[in-house]
Amino acid sequence: MSTFAILLTTVVAAEPARQLADWTALVAHNAASNPHAVFDVNDVAGFEAWTKLSTLAPSMKKPTTMPTDEIGAILGGTGDKPSVDWRTKGAVTAVKNQGAFGTCWSFAAAENLEGLNFRQGHTLTNLSNQELIDCTACQGRSADCSFDYLLNNTGGSVDTEDSYPYLGTVGKCITKQGTASTVKLNTYGRTQDADGTGNAIVASLMKYGPMGHGVDASCFAGYKGGVITNCTKASIDHAVLMVAAGTDDDLKVDYYTIKNSWGGKWGEHGYVRIARGAPKQAGIGSTVWTM
Repeated sequence: MSTFAILLTTVVAAEPARQLADWTALVAHNAASNPHAVFDVNDVAGFEAWTKLSTLAPSMKKPTTMPTDEIGAILGGTGDKPSVDWRTKGAVTAVKNQGAFGTCWSFAAAENLEGLNFRQGHTLTNLSNQELIDCTACQGRSADCSFDYLLNNTGGSVDTEDSYPYLGTVGKCITKQGTASTVKLNTYGRTQDADGTGNAIVASLMKYGPMGHGVDASCFAGYKGGVITNCTKASIDHAVLMVAAGTDDDLKVDYYTIKNSWGGKWGEHGYVRIARGAPKQAGIGSTVWTM
């Protein structure tokens, strides 16, 4: 029996409502609908994560629309194909793996702060999402909850991952035993893609660095590579980190590059590319920035 078959047997037995037939049909649907991407039913990490998905609580912070003149000023020097990739700037840590836990929200929040830490002039450092899991009571909620906790309780700082390592399950909050990182969260906000072009989000990505946001992860089922161009589902059940935006000249498709938390063997070395602009793909309608 293959490794994937063994995993399927284990997970389906534990989750009787999640049938292999549903997964197979979903991957087949994604493959048929997205000619510019590759999908494979033998996506072990994706299947395991899919069985743990649940609807994320919506943000309580009203998203704002970046002023048109500011968008123009930021994108004006980039020509008609604006692009940015914070990975090449050294602002993005290695892809992580949440494992069999519904902790995507904590990765999206902590990795947002990793980018902020870099932009504040410090060494790129893995930050503790386990501290957020143990101390914030933000399970399954948007990054707003974690950021409010830090602003109200830690002065905007979070411990390093080395001093407060990831376990996945909720444990005792031991913030004072960890080593505080150099990051200082001062404020945060949310940018809305009001006109559906994605320009406001790309401008915010250029201005604020990597940004967290929610997606409909059914669009990711079986994904192996390429650009997802036709998945307009919008039931937000997964949190991720936007790190880049660009254009695939061969496909003539503008896209976002998203860092996932399903390990480096998933997708494009842990990343997925999703088309930007209308119609909205995978539910991406707003992003959370930090300063």
